[in-house]
Amino acid sequence: MAVGVNGHWKMPIGYFLVAGLNGTERNNLLKQCLILMGDTGAKVHSITFDGAYSNGKMCSNFGASFDKNDELSFIFENPYNNEPIYIFYDACHMIKLIRNTLGDMGCLFQEGEKISWDHIKMLYFKEKNKGLKAATKLTNKHVYYYNEKMNVKLATQVLSNSVGNGLKFCKSIGCDDFKDIDATAEFCFLMNNDLRLPNGKKVVESGRKTGFVGLIKALDNVLKLKNFIPNQWSRICSVHFTDNDYQIRPGANRPILKVNAVPSVFPSFPVYYQHNPKKLRNPPKNRDLPSFKDKPSTSTDPKISNENADLELIDNHSILPKSVDREVQTSHSSCNELLLKHEIKILRQKLRRKEKKITSLDNLLKELNNKGYIDSEQQHLMLSNFNCSFRDLFINETKNCDKSTGKRYTKEIKQLALTLHFYSPKAYNFCRSILSLPHPSSLTNWTSSVNADPGLFREVFMFIKKHIPSEDLDCNLVFDAMAIHKKLIYDASKDRFLGYCDFGNIQVEAQ
Repeated sequence: MAVGVNGHWKMPIGYFLVAGLNGTERNNLLKQCLILMGDTGAKVHSITFDGAYSNGKMCSNFGASFDKNDELSFIFENPYNNEPIYIFYDACHMIKLIRNTLGDMGCLFQEGEKISWDHIKMLYFKEKNKGLKAATKLTNKHVYYYNEKMNVKLATQVLSNSVGNGLKFCKSIGCDDFKDIDATAEFCFLMNNDLRLPNGKKVVESGRKTGFVGLIKALDNVLKLKNFIPNQWSRICSVHFTDNDYQIRPGANRPILKVNAVPSVFPSFPVYYQHNPKKLRNPPKNRDLPSFKDKPSTSTDPKISNENADLELIDNHSILPKSVDREVQTSHSSCNELLLKHEIKILRQKLRRKEKKITSLDNLLKELNNKGYIDSEQQHLMLSNFNCSFRDLFINETKNCDKSTGKRYTKEIKQLALTLHFYSPKAYNFCRSILSLPHPSSLTNWTSSVNADPGLFREVFMFIKKHIPSEDLDCNLVFDAMAIHKKLIYDASKDRFLGYCDFGNIQVEAQ
Protein backbone atom coordinates (compact mmCIF):
# COMPACT_ATOMS: atom_id res chain seq x y z
CA MET A 1 0.00 0.00 0.00
CA ALA A 2 1.17 3.53 -0.82
CA VAL A 3 0.32 6.23 1.75
CA GLY A 4 0.77 9.95 1.14
CA VAL A 5 3.06 11.76 3.57
CA ASN A 6 1.79 15.29 2.91
CA GLY A 7 -1.47 14.56 1.08
CA HIS A 8 -4.48 12.72 2.45
CA TRP A 9 -4.44 9.64 0.22
CA LYS A 10 -3.65 5.94 0.45
CA MET A 11 -4.00 3.27 -2.22
CA PRO A 12 -3.39 -0.48 -2.37
CA ILE A 13 -0.87 -1.17 -5.11
CA GLY A 14 -0.99 -4.97 -5.08
CA TYR A 15 -1.55 -8.23 -3.25
CA PHE A 16 -0.43 -11.84 -3.67
CA LEU A 17 -2.24 -15.02 -2.64
CA VAL A 18 0.65 -17.23 -1.54
CA ALA A 19 1.41 -19.32 1.51
CA GLY A 20 4.55 -17.32 2.24
CA LEU A 21 7.47 -15.42 0.73
CA ASN A 22 11.11 -15.56 1.71
CA GLY A 23 13.37 -12.52 1.85
CA THR A 24 14.63 -12.86 -1.74
CA GLU A 25 11.12 -13.05 -3.17
CA ARG A 26 9.99 -10.05 -1.12
CA ASN A 27 13.05 -8.12 -2.26
CA ASN A 28 12.17 -8.69 -5.91
CA LEU A 29 8.55 -7.55 -5.36
CA LEU A 30 9.68 -4.44 -3.49
CA LYS A 31 12.10 -3.61 -6.30
CA GLN A 32 9.28 -3.78 -8.86
CA CYS A 33 7.09 -1.54 -6.66
CA LEU A 34 9.83 1.08 -6.29
CA ILE A 35 10.46 1.17 -10.04
CA LEU A 36 6.75 1.50 -10.86
CA MET A 37 6.28 4.19 -8.20
CA GLY A 38 9.27 6.05 -9.63
CA ASP A 39 7.73 5.98 -13.10
CA THR A 40 4.63 7.70 -11.75
CA GLY A 41 6.72 10.57 -10.34
CA ALA A 42 6.01 9.62 -6.72
CA LYS A 43 8.86 9.95 -4.22
CA VAL A 44 9.11 6.99 -1.85
CA HIS A 45 10.87 8.17 1.32
CA SER A 46 10.23 5.25 3.67
CA ILE A 47 8.88 1.74 4.04
CA THR A 48 6.95 0.32 7.00
CA PHE A 49 6.53 -3.31 8.04
CA ASP A 50 6.51 -5.50 11.15
CA GLY A 51 9.56 -7.13 12.71
CA ALA A 52 9.45 -10.42 10.78
CA TYR A 53 12.82 -11.85 9.82
CA SER A 54 11.85 -12.16 6.14
CA ASN A 55 11.12 -8.40 6.03
CA GLY A 56 14.55 -7.63 7.41
CA LYS A 57 16.11 -10.00 4.87
CA MET A 58 14.17 -8.22 2.11
CA CYS A 59 15.89 -4.93 2.95
CA SER A 60 19.27 -6.56 3.63
CA ASN A 61 19.38 -7.61 -0.02
CA PHE A 62 19.29 -3.88 -0.85
CA GLY A 63 22.30 -3.33 1.43
CA ALA A 64 20.45 -2.21 4.57
CA SER A 65 22.09 -2.73 7.95
CA PHE A 66 20.19 -3.51 11.15
CA ASP A 67 23.10 -2.96 13.54
CA LYS A 68 21.77 -0.84 16.38
CA ASN A 69 25.19 0.83 16.84
CA ASP A 70 25.47 1.84 13.17
CA GLU A 71 24.45 5.42 12.39
CA LEU A 72 23.43 4.40 8.84
CA SER A 73 21.36 1.41 9.92
CA PHE A 74 17.71 1.02 8.89
CA ILE A 75 18.41 2.82 5.57
CA PHE A 76 18.89 1.56 2.00
CA GLU A 77 19.12 3.16 -1.45
CA ASN A 78 16.20 3.32 -3.83
CA PRO A 79 17.13 1.26 -6.92
CA TYR A 80 15.22 3.73 -9.11
CA ASN A 81 17.01 6.99 -8.21
CA ASN A 82 19.56 6.03 -5.49
CA GLU A 83 17.75 8.22 -2.94
CA PRO A 84 17.72 7.00 0.69
CA ILE A 85 14.69 5.05 1.89
CA TYR A 86 14.20 4.89 5.67
CA ILE A 87 12.97 1.71 7.32
CA PHE A 88 10.27 1.93 9.99
CA TYR A 89 9.10 -0.96 12.11
CA ASP A 90 5.36 -0.68 12.66
CA ALA A 91 4.99 1.23 15.95
CA CYS A 92 1.75 -0.53 16.92
CA HIS A 93 3.40 -3.92 16.47
CA MET A 94 6.43 -2.78 18.47
CA ILE A 95 4.26 -1.70 21.42
CA LYS A 96 2.61 -5.12 21.43
CA LEU A 97 6.07 -6.76 21.44
CA ILE A 98 7.18 -4.61 24.39
CA ARG A 99 4.03 -5.52 26.32
CA ASN A 100 4.59 -9.20 25.51
CA THR A 101 8.23 -8.97 26.61
CA LEU A 102 7.31 -7.47 29.98
CA GLY A 103 4.40 -9.86 30.48
CA ASP A 104 6.24 -13.03 29.44
CA MET A 105 9.56 -12.31 31.16
CA GLY A 106 7.89 -10.87 34.24
CA CYS A 107 10.33 -8.05 34.96
CA LEU A 108 12.98 -5.69 33.58
CA PHE A 109 15.62 -3.87 35.61
CA GLN A 110 16.51 -0.19 35.57
CA GLU A 111 19.55 0.76 37.68
CA GLY A 112 18.70 -1.87 40.27
CA GLU A 113 15.00 -1.03 40.33
CA LYS A 114 12.55 -3.62 39.04
CA ILE A 115 9.95 -2.95 36.36
CA SER A 116 7.49 -5.73 37.14
CA TRP A 117 4.40 -7.06 35.40
CA ASP A 118 3.16 -8.19 38.82
CA HIS A 119 2.68 -4.54 39.83
CA ILE A 120 0.15 -4.10 37.00
CA LYS A 121 -1.60 -7.34 37.99
CA MET A 122 -1.76 -6.22 41.64
CA LEU A 123 -3.35 -2.93 40.54
CA TYR A 124 -6.00 -4.83 38.55
CA PHE A 125 -6.85 -7.18 41.45
CA LYS A 126 -6.91 -4.21 43.85
CA GLU A 127 -9.51 -2.47 41.70
CA LYS A 128 -11.48 -5.70 41.26
CA ASN A 129 -11.62 -6.47 44.99
CA LYS A 130 -12.56 -2.93 46.00
CA GLY A 131 -15.10 -2.53 43.22
CA LEU A 132 -13.65 0.86 42.29
CA LYS A 133 -11.37 1.98 39.46
CA ALA A 134 -8.27 4.13 39.97
CA ALA A 135 -9.11 5.87 36.66
CA THR A 136 -7.64 2.95 34.66
CA LYS A 137 -9.14 0.72 31.97
CA LEU A 138 -7.62 -2.52 33.21
CA THR A 139 -9.73 -5.63 32.70
CA ASN A 140 -9.11 -9.35 32.71
CA LYS A 141 -8.17 -9.15 29.01
CA HIS A 142 -5.42 -6.61 29.75
CA VAL A 143 -3.74 -8.78 32.37
CA TYR A 144 -4.28 -12.17 30.71
CA TYR A 145 -3.65 -11.04 27.15
CA TYR A 146 -2.53 -14.39 25.72
CA ASN A 147 -5.65 -14.78 23.57
CA GLU A 148 -5.62 -11.07 22.64
CA LYS A 149 -2.00 -10.58 21.58
CA MET A 150 -2.96 -8.85 18.33
CA ASN A 151 -5.16 -6.25 20.03
CA VAL A 152 -3.20 -2.99 19.98
CA LYS A 153 -5.69 -1.16 22.19
CA LEU A 154 -5.10 -3.53 25.09
CA ALA A 155 -1.33 -3.04 24.88
CA THR A 156 -1.51 0.76 24.76
CA GLN A 157 -4.00 0.92 27.63
CA VAL A 158 -1.68 -1.15 29.85
CA LEU A 159 1.44 0.96 29.13
CA SER A 160 -0.33 4.29 29.68
CA ASN A 161 -0.43 7.27 31.99
CA SER A 162 -3.60 6.02 33.68
CA VAL A 163 -1.89 2.83 34.87
CA GLY A 164 1.15 4.80 36.05
CA ASN A 165 -1.07 7.23 37.96
CA GLY A 166 -3.01 4.31 39.44
CA LEU A 167 0.18 2.74 40.76
CA LYS A 168 1.29 6.06 42.24
CA PHE A 169 -2.12 6.53 43.86
CA CYS A 170 -2.03 3.11 45.53
CA LYS A 171 1.39 3.91 46.93
CA SER A 172 0.26 7.33 48.19
CA ILE A 173 -2.59 5.85 50.24
CA GLY A 174 -0.18 3.53 52.01
CA CYS A 175 -0.78 0.13 50.37
CA ASP A 176 2.03 -2.18 51.45
CA ASP A 177 2.10 -4.11 48.14
CA PHE A 178 2.82 -0.93 46.16
CA LYS A 179 5.97 0.34 47.89
CA ASP A 180 8.36 -0.46 45.04
CA ILE A 181 6.25 0.52 42.03
CA ASP A 182 8.16 3.69 41.07
CA ALA A 183 10.13 2.06 38.25
CA THR A 184 7.04 0.38 36.80
CA ALA A 185 5.03 3.62 36.94
CA GLU A 186 7.87 5.57 35.32
CA PHE A 187 8.08 2.95 32.57
CA CYS A 188 4.36 3.42 31.83
CA PHE A 189 4.81 7.20 31.72
CA LEU A 190 7.74 6.94 29.32
CA MET A 191 5.91 4.54 27.00
CA ASN A 192 2.87 6.82 26.95
CA ASN A 193 4.70 10.13 26.48
CA ASP A 194 8.12 10.19 24.88
CA LEU A 195 9.29 6.57 24.51
CA ARG A 196 12.70 7.29 26.05
CA LEU A 197 12.99 3.67 27.11
CA PRO A 198 14.97 3.12 30.33
CA ASN A 199 18.06 0.94 30.42
CA GLY A 200 18.06 0.72 26.63
CA LYS A 201 21.51 -0.85 26.26
CA LYS A 202 20.74 -3.84 28.49
CA VAL A 203 17.28 -4.30 26.99
CA VAL A 204 18.50 -4.44 23.40
CA GLU A 205 21.12 -7.03 24.34
CA SER A 206 18.40 -9.48 25.36
CA GLY A 207 16.65 -11.97 23.12
CA ARG A 208 13.41 -9.95 23.10
CA LYS A 209 14.86 -6.75 21.67
CA THR A 210 12.85 -6.22 18.46
CA GLY A 211 10.16 -4.00 19.98
CA PHE A 212 12.63 -1.73 21.78
CA VAL A 213 15.05 -1.41 18.86
CA GLY A 214 12.18 -0.82 16.44
CA LEU A 215 10.79 2.12 18.39
CA ILE A 216 14.19 3.68 19.06
CA LYS A 217 15.29 3.46 15.43
CA ALA A 218 11.92 4.74 14.24
CA LEU A 219 12.46 7.92 16.26
CA ASP A 220 15.96 8.30 14.82
CA ASN A 221 14.71 7.88 11.26
CA VAL A 222 11.97 10.48 11.77
CA LEU A 223 14.68 13.03 12.53
CA LYS A 224 16.81 11.87 9.58
CA LEU A 225 13.80 11.97 7.27
CA LYS A 226 13.31 15.65 8.11
CA ASN A 227 17.08 16.34 7.88
CA PHE A 228 16.99 17.58 11.47
CA ILE A 229 19.89 16.98 13.87
CA PRO A 230 19.12 18.37 17.36
CA ASN A 231 21.81 20.09 19.38
CA GLN A 232 22.06 22.08 22.60
CA TRP A 233 20.66 25.20 20.91
CA SER A 234 17.65 23.49 19.34
CA ARG A 235 14.27 24.82 20.39
CA ILE A 236 10.62 23.77 19.99
CA CYS A 237 7.97 26.31 19.07
CA SER A 238 5.59 27.10 21.94
CA VAL A 239 2.63 27.05 19.53
CA HIS A 240 2.62 23.25 19.66
CA PHE A 241 1.98 23.07 23.42
CA THR A 242 -1.07 23.75 25.57
CA ASP A 243 -1.13 25.77 28.77
CA ASN A 244 -1.25 22.56 30.82
CA ASP A 245 2.18 21.54 29.44
CA TYR A 246 3.99 24.36 31.29
CA GLN A 247 5.14 24.45 34.88
CA ILE A 248 3.44 26.95 37.19
CA ARG A 249 6.13 29.33 38.47
CA PRO A 250 4.77 32.50 40.05
CA GLY A 251 6.91 35.52 39.27
CA ALA A 252 9.00 33.79 36.60
CA ASN A 253 9.69 35.58 33.31
CA ARG A 254 10.33 32.52 31.15
CA PRO A 255 8.00 29.50 30.90
CA ILE A 256 9.42 26.02 31.38
CA LEU A 257 7.86 22.85 30.00
CA LYS A 258 7.01 19.91 32.19
CA VAL A 259 9.28 16.88 31.94
CA ASN A 260 6.58 14.74 30.27
CA ALA A 261 5.23 17.47 27.96
CA VAL A 262 4.53 16.30 24.39
CA PRO A 263 3.66 18.56 21.40
CA SER A 264 -0.05 18.16 20.66
CA VAL A 265 -1.06 21.30 18.73
CA PHE A 266 -0.28 21.45 14.99
CA PRO A 267 -2.11 24.36 13.30
CA SER A 268 -0.73 23.51 9.83
CA PHE A 269 -2.35 20.06 9.83
CA PRO A 270 -5.67 19.52 8.00
CA VAL A 271 -8.88 19.93 9.94
CA TYR A 272 -9.49 16.18 10.18
CA TYR A 273 -6.10 15.79 11.95
CA GLN A 274 -6.73 18.55 14.47
CA HIS A 275 -7.38 17.58 18.06
CA ASN A 276 -10.69 18.97 19.23
CA PRO A 277 -10.51 19.50 22.98
CA LYS A 278 -13.61 18.59 24.87
CA LYS A 279 -15.60 21.57 25.96
CA LEU A 280 -15.89 21.61 29.72
CA ARG A 281 -19.36 21.85 31.14
CA ASN A 282 -20.26 24.95 33.05
CA PRO A 283 -20.38 24.42 36.80
CA PRO A 284 -23.91 23.75 38.03
CA LYS A 285 -25.74 26.78 39.22
CA ASN A 286 -26.73 26.92 42.86
CA ARG A 287 -30.50 26.78 42.59
CA ASP A 288 -31.11 26.25 46.30
CA LEU A 289 -33.04 29.14 47.75
CA PRO A 290 -31.53 30.78 50.84
CA SER A 291 -32.52 29.37 54.18
CA PHE A 292 -35.43 30.99 56.00
CA LYS A 293 -35.22 31.99 59.60
CA ASP A 294 -38.45 32.17 61.59
CA LYS A 295 -38.71 35.30 63.70
CA PRO A 296 -39.84 34.49 67.24
CA SER A 297 -43.21 35.98 68.03
CA THR A 298 -43.31 38.48 70.91
CA SER A 299 -47.06 38.82 70.92
CA THR A 300 -49.24 36.99 73.43
CA ASP A 301 -52.21 37.00 71.09
CA PRO A 302 -52.36 33.48 69.52
CA LYS A 303 -53.87 34.83 66.28
CA ILE A 304 -51.08 37.36 65.79
CA SER A 305 -48.53 34.74 66.81
CA ASN A 306 -49.77 32.33 64.15
CA GLU A 307 -49.69 35.04 61.48
CA ASN A 308 -46.11 35.91 62.40
CA ALA A 309 -45.19 32.24 62.25
CA ASP A 310 -46.64 32.05 58.77
CA LEU A 311 -44.34 34.83 57.54
CA GLU A 312 -40.64 34.34 56.88
CA LEU A 313 -37.98 36.90 56.19
CA ILE A 314 -35.50 36.44 53.34
CA ASP A 315 -32.22 38.30 53.93
CA ASN A 316 -34.15 40.61 56.27
CA HIS A 317 -35.78 42.33 53.27
CA SER A 318 -38.32 40.28 51.28
CA ILE A 319 -41.33 38.56 52.81
CA LEU A 320 -43.00 35.38 51.57
CA PRO A 321 -46.71 34.85 52.23
CA LYS A 322 -48.15 31.80 53.93
CA SER A 323 -49.35 30.29 50.64
CA VAL A 324 -45.73 29.51 49.53
CA ASP A 325 -44.76 25.87 50.16
CA ARG A 326 -41.86 25.85 52.60
CA GLU A 327 -40.77 22.33 51.60
CA VAL A 328 -40.23 23.43 48.00
CA GLN A 329 -38.11 26.35 49.19
CA THR A 330 -35.84 24.47 51.55
CA SER A 331 -35.62 20.83 50.38
CA HIS A 332 -32.87 19.81 47.92
CA SER A 333 -34.98 17.00 46.54
CA SER A 334 -37.82 19.40 45.77
CA CYS A 335 -35.41 21.75 43.98
CA ASN A 336 -34.24 18.87 41.83
CA GLU A 337 -37.85 18.06 41.06
CA LEU A 338 -38.40 21.60 39.84
CA LEU A 339 -35.33 21.34 37.62
CA LEU A 340 -36.56 18.08 36.14
CA LYS A 341 -39.97 19.57 35.42
CA HIS A 342 -38.34 22.49 33.65
CA GLU A 343 -36.16 20.13 31.60
CA ILE A 344 -39.21 18.06 30.62
CA LYS A 345 -40.93 21.22 29.45
CA ILE A 346 -37.95 22.18 27.27
CA LEU A 347 -37.74 18.68 25.76
CA ARG A 348 -41.44 18.74 24.91
CA GLN A 349 -40.97 22.05 23.13
CA LYS A 350 -38.08 20.63 21.10
CA LEU A 351 -40.14 17.58 20.19
CA ARG A 352 -43.04 19.73 18.95
CA ARG A 353 -40.66 21.83 16.86
CA LYS A 354 -38.99 18.74 15.42
CA GLU A 355 -42.33 17.29 14.32
CA LYS A 356 -43.07 20.48 12.41
CA LYS A 357 -39.78 20.38 10.48
CA ILE A 358 -39.41 18.71 7.12
CA THR A 359 -37.34 15.62 7.91
CA SER A 360 -36.04 14.72 4.48
CA LEU A 361 -35.16 16.24 1.16
CA ASP A 362 -37.82 14.08 -0.49
CA ASN A 363 -40.57 15.71 1.57
CA LEU A 364 -39.11 19.13 0.82
CA LEU A 365 -39.24 18.56 -2.92
CA LYS A 366 -42.80 17.26 -2.76
CA GLU A 367 -43.92 20.25 -0.75
CA LEU A 368 -42.23 22.70 -3.14
CA ASN A 369 -43.80 20.97 -6.15
CA ASN A 370 -47.27 20.92 -4.57
CA LYS A 371 -47.13 24.60 -3.73
CA GLY A 372 -45.73 25.55 -7.13
CA TYR A 373 -42.63 27.17 -5.70
CA ILE A 374 -40.21 25.50 -8.10
CA ASP A 375 -39.82 26.68 -11.68
CA SER A 376 -36.79 27.18 -13.89
CA GLU A 377 -35.85 30.54 -12.37
CA GLN A 378 -36.15 29.48 -8.74
CA GLN A 379 -34.40 26.22 -9.46
CA HIS A 380 -31.51 28.10 -11.05
CA LEU A 381 -31.36 30.41 -8.03
CA MET A 382 -31.24 27.49 -5.60
CA LEU A 383 -28.61 25.65 -7.59
CA SER A 384 -26.40 28.74 -7.83
CA ASN A 385 -26.33 29.01 -4.02
CA PHE A 386 -25.36 25.36 -3.43
CA ASN A 387 -21.82 24.04 -3.71
CA CYS A 388 -21.00 21.15 -6.04
CA SER A 389 -21.88 18.26 -3.75
CA PHE A 390 -25.21 19.68 -2.58
CA ARG A 391 -26.08 20.77 -6.10
CA ASP A 392 -25.48 17.27 -7.44
CA LEU A 393 -27.65 15.79 -4.71
CA PHE A 394 -30.41 18.30 -5.41
CA ILE A 395 -30.36 17.61 -9.16
CA ASN A 396 -30.35 13.88 -8.50
CA GLU A 397 -33.41 14.17 -6.26
CA THR A 398 -35.33 16.26 -8.78
CA LYS A 399 -34.72 13.61 -11.46
CA ASN A 400 -35.15 10.37 -9.50
CA CYS A 401 -37.38 11.07 -6.49
CA ASP A 402 -40.61 10.02 -8.26
CA LYS A 403 -39.14 7.11 -10.22
CA SER A 404 -39.41 3.53 -9.01
CA THR A 405 -37.40 2.14 -11.95
CA GLY A 406 -35.17 3.55 -14.65
CA LYS A 407 -33.20 5.85 -12.38
CA ARG A 408 -30.07 7.41 -13.86
CA TYR A 409 -27.09 8.67 -11.85
CA THR A 410 -24.30 11.04 -12.75
CA LYS A 411 -20.63 10.26 -12.34
CA GLU A 412 -20.43 12.43 -9.22
CA ILE A 413 -23.34 10.61 -7.54
CA LYS A 414 -21.77 7.24 -8.38
CA GLN A 415 -18.48 8.31 -6.81
CA LEU A 416 -20.30 9.59 -3.73
CA ALA A 417 -22.23 6.33 -3.38
CA LEU A 418 -19.14 4.16 -3.80
CA THR A 419 -17.19 6.18 -1.23
CA LEU A 420 -19.97 6.19 1.34
CA HIS A 421 -20.64 2.47 0.91
CA PHE A 422 -16.91 1.74 1.26
CA TYR A 423 -16.64 3.49 4.62
CA SER A 424 -19.93 2.24 6.11
CA PRO A 425 -22.55 0.04 4.41
CA LYS A 426 -24.93 0.69 7.32
CA ALA A 427 -24.63 4.44 6.89
CA TYR A 428 -25.22 4.03 3.16
CA ASN A 429 -28.42 2.04 3.72
CA PHE A 430 -29.63 4.75 6.10
CA CYS A 431 -28.93 7.45 3.52
CA ARG A 432 -30.83 5.43 0.89
CA SER A 433 -33.93 5.67 3.09
CA ILE A 434 -33.74 9.48 2.73
CA LEU A 435 -32.07 10.10 -0.63
CA SER A 436 -32.34 8.48 -4.06
CA LEU A 437 -29.09 6.53 -4.21
CA PRO A 438 -28.11 3.40 -6.18
CA HIS A 439 -28.89 -0.04 -4.80
CA PRO A 440 -25.92 -1.90 -3.22
CA SER A 441 -26.16 -4.54 -5.95
CA SER A 442 -25.50 -1.80 -8.51
CA LEU A 443 -22.40 -0.79 -6.62
CA THR A 444 -21.22 -4.39 -6.69
CA ASN A 445 -21.64 -4.51 -10.45
CA TRP A 446 -19.65 -1.30 -10.89
CA THR A 447 -16.76 -2.42 -8.67
CA SER A 448 -16.62 -5.87 -10.28
CA SER A 449 -15.55 -4.24 -13.53
CA VAL A 450 -12.28 -3.10 -11.89
CA ASN A 451 -9.35 -5.46 -12.38
CA ALA A 452 -8.41 -6.72 -8.90
CA ASP A 453 -6.55 -9.89 -9.82
CA PRO A 454 -3.59 -10.84 -7.59
CA GLY A 455 -0.43 -8.96 -8.47
CA LEU A 456 0.51 -5.31 -8.85
CA PHE A 457 -2.30 -2.95 -9.88
CA ARG A 458 -1.22 -1.09 -13.00
CA GLU A 459 -4.41 0.99 -12.91
CA VAL A 460 -3.45 2.37 -9.50
CA PHE A 461 -0.03 3.47 -10.73
CA MET A 462 -1.67 5.20 -13.69
CA PHE A 463 -4.11 6.97 -11.35
CA ILE A 464 -1.26 8.19 -9.12
CA LYS A 465 0.58 9.52 -12.16
CA LYS A 466 -2.43 11.40 -13.59
CA HIS A 467 -4.49 12.55 -10.62
CA ILE A 468 -2.24 13.03 -7.56
CA PRO A 469 -0.89 16.62 -7.38
CA SER A 470 2.87 16.95 -7.66
CA GLU A 471 3.14 18.51 -4.18
CA ASP A 472 1.46 15.43 -2.65
CA LEU A 473 3.58 12.73 -4.34
CA ASP A 474 5.80 12.12 -1.29
CA CYS A 475 4.73 8.76 0.09
CA ASN A 476 5.50 5.77 2.29
CA LEU A 477 5.13 2.09 1.34
CA VAL A 478 3.46 -0.32 3.78
CA PHE A 479 4.31 -4.01 3.46
CA ASP A 480 2.27 -6.53 5.43
CA ALA A 481 1.03 -10.13 5.35
CA MET A 482 -2.03 -11.89 6.69
CA ALA A 483 -3.10 -15.50 7.16
CA ILE A 484 -6.07 -16.73 5.12
CA HIS A 485 -7.58 -20.15 4.55
CA LYS A 486 -6.16 -22.06 1.63
CA LYS A 487 -8.64 -22.34 -1.20
CA LEU A 488 -8.41 -23.01 -4.92
CA ILE A 489 -10.80 -20.85 -6.97
CA TYR A 490 -11.61 -21.41 -10.62
CA ASP A 491 -12.72 -18.38 -12.63
CA ALA A 492 -14.96 -19.72 -15.40
CA SER A 493 -15.14 -16.37 -17.22
CA LYS A 494 -11.35 -16.32 -17.68
CA ASP A 495 -10.83 -20.11 -17.76
CA ARG A 496 -8.09 -20.15 -15.16
CA PHE A 497 -7.39 -20.76 -11.50
CA LEU A 498 -7.00 -17.69 -9.29
CA GLY A 499 -3.88 -17.31 -7.18
CA TYR A 500 -1.04 -17.40 -9.73
CA CYS A 501 1.51 -14.66 -9.07
CA ASP A 502 4.47 -13.53 -11.18
CA PHE A 503 7.60 -13.13 -9.03
CA GLY A 504 9.89 -12.10 -11.85
CA ASN A 505 12.99 -14.24 -12.21
CA ILE A 506 12.53 -15.94 -8.80
CA GLN A 507 11.75 -19.64 -8.94
CA VAL A 508 8.92 -20.33 -6.46
CA GLU A 509 8.52 -23.86 -5.19
CA ALA A 510 5.11 -25.46 -5.51
CA GLN A 511 3.12 -25.35 -2.27
